[in-house]
Amino acid sequence: MSQAVLISVLDMIKKMLQNDEPYDKILDFIDKSTRDVQLQALREQIIKCTACEIHNCNHTPFTGNIYSEIMFVGEGPGTEEEKQGVPFVGPAGQLFNKMLDALAQQVHPRWAREKVFISNVVKCWPKSDDPHRTVRQPTTKEIAACKAFLDKEIELIRPRVIICVGSVAASVLIHPNFKMTEEHGRFFGDDPKLIAIYHPSYILRRGEETDEGVELKIQCWNDLLAVNDFLEKNSTETQTHG
Repeated sequence: MSQAVLISVLDMIKKMLQNDEPYDKILDFIDKSTRDVQLQALREQIIKCTACEIHNCNHTPFTGNIYSEIMFVGEGPGTEEEKQGVPFVGPAGQLFNKMLDALAQQVHPRWAREKVFISNVVKCWPKSDDPHRTVRQPTTKEIAACKAFLDKEIELIRPRVIICVGSVAASVLIHPNFKMTEEHGRFFGDDPKLIAIYHPSYILRRGEETDEGVELKIQCWNDLLAVNDFLEKNSTETQTHG
């Protein structure tokens, strides 16, 4: 953790006190700054992690707005994600981005990619030995090695809704026997709410422009609209989101 960051935060608190800023404003600044520093430290821990066999790669930590009410959790990085160190930037990420762009333009600006928080169950590339696929599902051991990181992200972000992208994320965060075909679009839990959608990589494998692919995209869209409806009906001015 950078000492300069801590000095900067303390200096700002001192100036706010000297200027007789309202205490609630100072406390809000301290809360946000603490989260900033903790998430920066967490990012550094993720990048340096060697807890499982797939650690010898370019780690892919979280990205996005750390004050978002919406948190997306995918399965794990693929080839392009590993290369860039950013989740959801490969072919599946392009479809994911198209959906977010459409939601931001047609439904609410909260869905813009830069306004949501995006992470994965595992932070390293689970490379596949299959010549026809570049990525495989992470093992139980690999998921367990990263679970503490994901738990800490949820604790610090404090999202109102976690959207599990794919069955792996849903089985980790919702329940271990999650069945996507039967349970996608349903809300689970209380604070935060959890919901699952089909992973864009699954849609691509089924054929994005086939009848099945189009139907899967419609289902994803409707599930995300349900999240938006929940946020609209349960909005509160007391929540602090950037």
